Amino acid sequence: MDPIEDNSAGFSQQSFMYIGTQNKGDTNKDLASKVLDFYFTEGLWVVRKSDDRYMIERHTLDEEQYRNAVEKLMKADNSGLRANSTII
Repeated sequence: MDPIEDNSAGFSQQSFMYIGTQNKGDTNKDLASKVLDFYFTEGLWVVRKSDDRYMIERHTLDEEQYRNAVEKLMKADNSGLRANSTII
């Protein structure tokens, strides 16, 4: 992976680690919900290549993407599976 891409992943990973450490004892589903909220309100860092340069920018979910993700999460159990054991 490109060093620039590594850095953008690191920025987002730090946010996820913070969410996890601030919410110890939460279920996987609770943590996933908090990450979705963060992605919707704050955004995640992504790399976009434009011509001969890289740009690191925040990307957020739009309202429809967020609602769809939350709806799928609510149908899942704590392991991310539906009742019939298919991955969402």
